[in-house]
Amino acid sequence: MFPEMFDTFSQRARQAVFAARWRAGQRGADEMCVEDLVVGLIIEDQGMIESLFLEIHREHRLQSILPVKAHISFFPSGLAAQILTRIEELLPHSKPVSASRELPISSDLKLAFEAAKNFQRKFQQRHIAPLYLLAAALAREQSPAVNVLRQAVVTQEKVLETLGSEATG
Repeated sequence: MFPEMFDTFSQRARQAVFAARWRAGQRGADEMCVEDLVVGLIIEDQGMIESLFLEIHREHRLQSILPVKAHISFFPSGLAAQILTRIEELLPHSKPVSASRELPISSDLKLAFEAAKNFQRKFQQRHIAPLYLLAAALAREQSPAVNVLRQAVVTQEKVLETLGSEATG
C-alpha cells in the first residue's frame, strides 16, 4: 500500500485499514478488497483493534503498541458480531500471506478510498474518519459485504445521517 495515500486518514481510520490488511493476509488474499475494509472497520468500531495489536505483537515479538482511543461504537455489538461472521464466511481462505509482504489494493477498494475523500471534503473535515470509509464502502453495489450490511439495515443513508449529526452536534 502507498503510505501517502493514508496521510489524510485519522488514526482510527488507519487502524481500521491496518486491521483490514492483517485479516486479508490471514485469509491468504491476493489483494485487499472492500470486504476486508468492512471487516477492519468493524474490528476497529468494536474496540477489538487493541487485542489484534496484542496478537500481532506477540506473534512478531514486537515491543510497543499504538495507543487506542476510546470511542462510541457505530454498530451495536451483537449486530457487529453477526455481520463480521457473515462476511468472513463469504470470503475465500487459503494459505496466509506474510505480514511483511506488500498486499495490493483492489480497484474497487481504491474507488472506495476516493469516495471517502469526497465525503471528507463534503463534511469539511481535516481527516478521513472510519465512518467516511464505511459510507464509501456502502456505495460499492457489487460487494458481498455491502449486501450483508444492507440485510442488517446498515445503509449509506444511515451512516451519512450519523456523520451529519456529528458535524452539527
